[in-house]
Amino acid sequence: MNSPSPVRHWFDRIAHTYRAERYGPGADPFRAYFFGERLRHAEALLRSAPGPVLDAGSGPGVLPGILRERAREIVRLDLSASMLRAAGGSAVQGDALRLPFAAGRFGTVVALGLTSYLPRLDRFLEEAARVLAPSGRLLVGITRRGAPDTLLRSAFRATAGRVAPRRGILSAGLGIRAWSDGEALRALRRAGLRVVARRAHNHTVFPLAYLLRGPSLRLARHLERGGRGPGIASDLLLLAVKAPPPAPPPARGVRI
Repeated sequence: MNSPSPVRHWFDRIAHTYRAERYGPGADPFRAYFFGERLRHAEALLRSAPGPVLDAGSGPGVLPGILRERAREIVRLDLSASMLRAAGGSAVQGDALRLPFAAGRFGTVVALGLTSYLPRLDRFLEEAARVLAPSGRLLVGITRRGAPDTLLRSAFRATAGRVAPRRGILSAGLGIRAWSDGEALRALRRAGLRVVARRAHNHTVFPLAYLLRGPSLRLARHLERGGRGPGIASDLLLLAVKAPPPAPPPARGVRI
């Protein structure tokens, strides 16, 4: 990965509070909305999750909770050793652009919040396709480049975020990576992955999610659950299937 240290150090630093601040009962309302809705959509899209499952960029390890009995083996991978320790259990510290697994090892690969921190989406998708078995499934989330929320947050990072106290991701000094829907779809096709379902989410617009928290989140939840307003959604979940190997040509009889 291109200069992974800032990303690794940031998540090492927040690992001890990450899960509680996003998924716990006392979570900030915006975080509870964003991470909760993303997890809900992932659960719906992963009705069929052939195992073993690779949770790439696993963070605090929330995926086993939604897969329940659908996958007997879930392998967690993260760049941050502190994140993996906070989650407990067995896991692998590693780089998502160089997955330390054999080809065809997994039936499902999930990357919910990973791609926002990767310099190359295409490289990760190639690696995900490599470790997937034929007809295996990839669920990947991306930040949408042209969404109003993405544009406004990017502008904040480039201005006020540079001098604000470094307590949150907006002022952490990390460049969040975003792609257009077309770029993501083309990269998936080049990697040999066919999109079979998609779900846009996060219908808030910065900074209204903080300044007008109640009305903003009520409207966002209404749009989210109704499947409306995909054009303003800042994030996209894509479910893709790896193409099976081509069938061998039919055998021809030997002419004498």
